[in-house]
Amino acid sequence: MPVHKALSLGDIDQLEFFQTVSESNIKEDQGGSVLETNYSALLAGLGGSKKYSTSEGSRESQSSIKTRTLSSKIVAIKILMQSKIPLIVDDFHYISRDLQASIIRALK
Repeated sequence: MPVHKALSLGDIDQLEFFQTVSESNIKEDQGGSVLETNYSALLAGLGGSKKYSTSEGSRESQSSIKTRTLSSKIVAIKILMQSKIPLIVDDFHYISRDLQASIIRALK
């Protein structure tokens, strides 16, 4: 029969279960355009040129953050399920019948 150790607070911290979970989504779009026009002329060996340039740019950014808080009961059950360490309740028979049934239903 395997020997199980009790979980300490340090062990629980290492399991990385948190009551508050956040998800973030960032979307960025970037675009632009450049318009160049060149003029040049040559007359009797003399000439010149002119260059016109126009540029335009845009950038759009959207972000959303979803945060949810899990109940302590849900987090505790997740810890028990993932760690596969058995829960031992000493003197379970002293807990009221209603609470006993609630505990058993939650752990199933």
